[in-house]
Amino acid sequence: MKNNTITKFEFNLARYIVANEEGSELILEIDYKNKTFKVSVLSGAKEPLFMNDVERIAKGLIERKHGENFAWKFQKGKIDN
Repeated sequence: MKNNTITKFEFNLARYIVANEEGSELILEIDYKNKTFKVSVLSGAKEPLFMNDVERIAKGLIERKHGENFAWKFQKGKIDN
């Protein structure tokens, strides 16, 4: 029987819900492969400062996670199922 070791595990598309203290919620959709993101309002007002914070977070996530292979985390029992 062949060993089924995971050799590639990368972020591709992700969707996050981000909320602030005022009760506004945004949807952050990140396309890690193409280094793009989209922010849309889920509930509450479209607050410019909140939108800017979420955009800054998105850019940071793309910078850190784009093209990173997380397969090593699944090898030799490093992550439980």
